[in-house]
Amino acid sequence: MNETTQAKATAHTALGCRKAVVMESEAMKYIDTLYRSSMQCREGSNTLGSMSEVRERGAADGPSSTEKNELGSVVETADVLYSLMSDFLRQLPRDLSLTASSTLSTLNRRGPQRITALAAAQGVTQPSMTSLVASLEKGGMVTRRHDPADARASLIELTDKGAEYVLERRGRGTDRIGGYIRDLPEAQRTALLAAFPALRTLEELAREKAL
Repeated sequence: MNETTQAKATAHTALGCRKAVVMESEAMKYIDTLYRSSMQCREGSNTLGSMSEVRERGAADGPSSTEKNELGSVVETADVLYSLMSDFLRQLPRDLSLTASSTLSTLNRRGPQRITALAAAQGVTQPSMTSLVASLEKGGMVTRRHDPADARASLIELTDKGAEYVLERRGRGTDRIGGYIRDLPEAQRTALLAAFPALRTLEELAREKAL
């Protein structure tokens, strides 16, 4: 695999890939939210009002040492996941902008969409998305078709070329991450693989957040 240049990730863009699987961009946003929430809890962990669970149980002395340890573990885990996601995204080839890649992933996962819906999903203006779609259409990645629900509107649909790009990009990312996992010491690799059900649940939570 060729070495790639690092690309700057933006607040409105991310990456994703195959149908029925949450986009990496959406997972990254969810992990970012988890990280921020955890940091906020940690900053307020010395006060009784910093944890709703503590208030509900009426613990007058604030969170227990066990709760603090749990909270610290969540913060550290979220921080590591966020850093890993950022690094992996930067290491992927920059043949398309992250916004363009994320837009293709949205179409791959959700099916044909109006430009207004795509703009909302990427957090950009409609004129910006219109320009991006025109570029993707010129490159053969997407095509337009009439919206059966509104003859005045059109839907943007992924072409076979666009779908192949999404799957190939995900494959490259999966190969890279898989290599890192295989390089872990056996005990750590086994522990990570044992956490697969929890990671799958995290993916499902991210999918729900993205809807």
